Amino acid sequence: MLAEQDGRDLPLAERLAPFVRAGLLPEIPTAFQQLQGQLEMAPYVILPDATDAERYVGAPLGNALLRQPVTLRNVGLDHFRTGSGLGARLDSLFAHLMFVHHADFPDYDLQLIQCHPEGTAAFRRFLIDIERGTTARHRRIGKQMAWVIPDSQAYRERFTAPGGYLDRAEAYDYPPIERYAGDERPEFSTLVRFLNHCARHYPRTAAEVGRASLPRHLLRIAMARFRN
Repeated sequence: MLAEQDGRDLPLAERLAPFVRAGLLPEIPTAFQQLQGQLEMAPYVILPDATDAERYVGAPLGNALLRQPVTLRNVGLDHFRTGSGLGARLDSLFAHLMFVHHADFPDYDLQLIQCHPEGTAAFRRFLIDIERGTTARHRRIGKQMAWVIPDSQAYRERFTAPGGYLDRAEAYDYPPIERYAGDERPEFSTLVRFLNHCARHYPRTAAEVGRASLPRHLLRIAMARFRN
């Protein structure tokens, strides 16, 4: 079922069409613009969040060293993906949201799911199947979630409850940018904001930079966090 809904092979314009129609993405960045954005964003993704440990307090395997094998088993190699996330499998995105605790509205990850055909509907069914224990796999996921996510059932209900995360995502009701006022780079807080940043702030092609200047240009972007 998920294989049929995985949209990674679809043209990017088709995958991002929901955000274009909603008026959230005026322009789709080129592949080169996305590359530049991913280089700049990577250090913010790789380095741990200061509140990371707090989110797992109370879970039996909440310690970072203990929970990582469980997370990796369920998410797979996409757990190490540091780019825009558009290349992640749909089932990896589901598992990521189940085994990586998100304290607030996970708009970046839900927008990635919305880039797959009927992605949010499939995710809703996935969550319901975990609650019902529909298959051995769903029962295993529910059991292992309880090892790493404090009050994992309540955590899942944040997605499925009326007016919850999934209802809001399907209505394109994402938190305003003011929510990220304290973040170092709020433009990396959601997929749409990331793509808009790429389209507005980076050269469209490598030719615009010039072959001789390209290595220095890319290195400068990749080191932006450390310069700041």
